[in-house]
Amino acid sequence: MENSYRLLFIIAILLIWITPMLIALLRLSKRGLDETAKAVWVLAVLILPIIGPLAFLLMSGGNQKK
Repeated sequence: MENSYRLLFIIAILLIWITPMLIALLRLSKRGLDETAKAVWVLAVLILPIIGPLAFLLMSGGNQKK
């Protein structure tokens, strides 16, 4: 029983970590930024697991290029 709770905890942590990262990378791919800016944001999102995606999502706001 203890192992199932541990597994659920690990899955929850992975979802909390991966979901903002995927959302930030998908939004970043749709943004009209130059290649250098995109590369810097991709590195920030991948290297800083929680802070990078949240920083991108907060700084980009709703100004997506459609």
